[in-house]
Amino acid sequence: QAFINEWPCAVLPDEIAAGNIRALINVGGSLVTCMPETGTLIPALQNLEVFATTEIIDNETTQLATHVLPTKDPLERPDITIHDVLSSRVSVQYTPAVVNPVGERRSMWWVFAELGRRLGYDLGNLGDPASSSDDDVLAVLLSGARTKYDDVAATGWAEAPQQLPAPWVDEHIARMGGWRLAPPLLVDQLAALEPTPQLVMVPRRQRKKLNGQLDFLGERADILIHPDDGADAGVEDGTPVIVRSANGELTGVAKLDDSIRRGAVSIPHGHHDANANRLTSKDDIDVVTGMVRYSGIAVSLHPFTQLT
Repeated sequence: QAFINEWPCAVLPDEIAAGNIRALINVGGSLVTCMPETGTLIPALQNLEVFATTEIIDNETTQLATHVLPTKDPLERPDITIHDVLSSRVSVQYTPAVVNPVGERRSMWWVFAELGRRLGYDLGNLGDPASSSDDDVLAVLLSGARTKYDDVAATGWAEAPQQLPAPWVDEHIARMGGWRLAPPLLVDQLAALEPTPQLVMVPRRQRKKLNGQLDFLGERADILIHPDDGADAGVEDGTPVIVRSANGELTGVAKLDDSIRRGAVSIPHGHHDANANRLTSKDDIDVVTGMVRYSGIAVSLHPFTQLT
């Protein structure tokens, strides 16, 4: 079941090739580093008639775009907390703009409101590009909250008491007919498991990197390998290593570490050069979530030799 009518990102290259998608608006996503099977994705994006992306920095995705729509960065606009599910408190925070926008940057809502106006859509109360301000739009977004927008903007913060255990969780489970800890679909998947390949890719996050962001902090794309696996492949610590799957390959820096189990090759995600999605497949899809498989992919290790 799709969430807000979304499509699985794995189908994008095939839909472009079939002519079903000819124009794409990317809302600040690092598509080149976050979507599967990079080797197929990049040519597909290059075949779009229109590939517009909103961004605040130049990156490998904007370099493929036909149109780059420069939007305000977090310090150039007022904002409120949107993703409150990630917070330890039931709260909302308001922050005013700190600096004036650089150049002709606009708020993202303005970009979409202007596109909608030019295409003849009635945007209702979501903002008039000719007269609405950022605060006007934020007030609409907060209109259904338990605190008024003017109060949050004046104080900068509002909090509601937590309800634990949360009644809405129990009500939701009751509507679903109770907990289903072993649905047949998952049980069948477990029964169909095959023997583990000799080496498999496992993904990981890094402290100084958030998805495809924060490259400027210099976090290196270390490939964590057990020393015995490194010895078997002729890979030495601190040297470039090629990781290869059935779908592609990447080059990173080998870090031999006996704290990682044998058979696991740990690759950080979000890097452009050592792009883990060069190893993934758009066709290897989990039927429960519609997501491609990002872990447990069979790989091989090869020492990198510079051709002269």
